[in-house]
Amino acid sequence: MQSLLVTKYSHWRYEQEVRMFVELTDPDPENGLHFEEFSSDLALVEVIVGYKSEITQSDLNAALGSIRSSVTTKKARLSFQTYRVVRQRDPSMWPA
Repeated sequence: MQSLLVTKYSHWRYEQEVRMFVELTDPDPENGLHFEEFSSDLALVEVIVGYKSEITQSDLNAALGSIRSSVTTKKARLSFQTYRVVRQRDPSMWPA
């Protein structure tokens, strides 16, 4: 079962995603969700904002807080000529 959970389709190799299992502790009292704290073993290095997301750069930076300087942020969009998701390079399409 664990092999199935860590197996990823080969076409998604470019994502360089790492999967890990952690023990769930007490849920967040506000929403009941479980979170693992960032640490030397688990670091957020990049946030890719979906093309339909309406979050502004300012809101994202505020959410990242003290780790903002160590996290790369990008806005995504659909490619004009292929069935791919690519980086949005037009700054007017992602409000500050």
